[in-house]
Amino acid sequence: MIYAPLLTAVLFGPLVVAAPAMAQQGEPAAARSGKLTDGPTGTPTRVHGDAREFSAEVKDGMVHCTLKMAKPLIEGIFVCCELRIDCDNNPKTGDAGDELYVRGLVGSRFQPNGAAPTNGSTKPIEFARLSQSYRVLTVRNTWTWLMNDIDGTPPVVDGDTMRFSFVLARVREFGDRYKSTFTFDVRVTTSCSDQPLERVHSCADEGLAITLDGKDDEWSGILVADPGDELHPHLRCADLTGLRVDHSAERVFATVTLAEAGFAAWRQDNDVQGAPVVTFHLEPMYPRYQDPVTREMRGGLATHGTANLPFHAVVGEKTIEASFARKTGQGRYRVLVRSDVELEDRFTSRMTLDAEAK
Repeated sequence: MIYAPLLTAVLFGPLVVAAPAMAQQGEPAAARSGKLTDGPTGTPTRVHGDAREFSAEVKDGMVHCTLKMAKPLIEGIFVCCELRIDCDNNPKTGDAGDELYVRGLVGSRFQPNGAAPTNGSTKPIEFARLSQSYRVLTVRNTWTWLMNDIDGTPPVVDGDTMRFSFVLARVREFGDRYKSTFTFDVRVTTSCSDQPLERVHSCADEGLAITLDGKDDEWSGILVADPGDELHPHLRCADLTGLRVDHSAERVFATVTLAEAGFAAWRQDNDVQGAPVVTFHLEPMYPRYQDPVTREMRGGLATHGTANLPFHAVVGEKTIEASFARKTGQGRYRVLVRSDVELEDRFTSRMTLDAEAK
């Protein structure tokens, strides 16, 4: 009679006793809490988008988050702190590893946080909410993202700090039943937008062939005006103050004026990324002989295209001129121009937490 362990060794090789699971070398140890830090921006006008520290703690069935900015939030613009969570701590699953996004948001995209309330009661800084996005499998067996509210505590602002919490159960729902760790990275987006300017234009005469040179001295059409103090003082180079539209036999022209200079001189920062963007929409009206067109001008660029291309734009000191190709017979257009500034500061390291850590 052969002793059972010996038989096992003969048939299947030496018996190996499984050791307790250990973190792989170089993998951060999971814990109940953690902290991430980020260096300062090198551009003074980006300080209100500069995230300096983020910490999180798992406690009482919640994930408690604290974000510290370089400046008080009341002095800045809309802030979105987004956690992109790998709920099962497996980079091979989800979307680039992530199954859940959770966001804490403060402010309004259309006003600085310290602006007076437009409805007579609620200040922009008082708009605080939580949201989530999560992956679902469609009936066509493809993955898509859905967004809605998530249970928790909306952000509370205290000077340069915002705190918010969300339910840990949501992470566990998308996690691995056999392990309790999850990882995430943190992205902080700050943004503001100007209300769009719109003009309906009829090509009732021969019009005027305008040479794009970044100046508005040739323009004489009706001005659609807008106040120039709606965006944050650091972002007035993207604050729209007026729109004019004109045409020639072959082109449709649009020009916008800006509250302050600096659009073409915008430079990228090594820490806080992003730029102002002015978007031109050209919509042919009935009867239509050409398709709608949307084109962008990004801060830091002085020109886009040339005069013989379907779209051409030139940035002046406080002016952006644009022209679109016009099809024969197309006589009416709706022109809409909007301005957006979106900045992003990312923490370079991911945080790993243990949902069951004591």
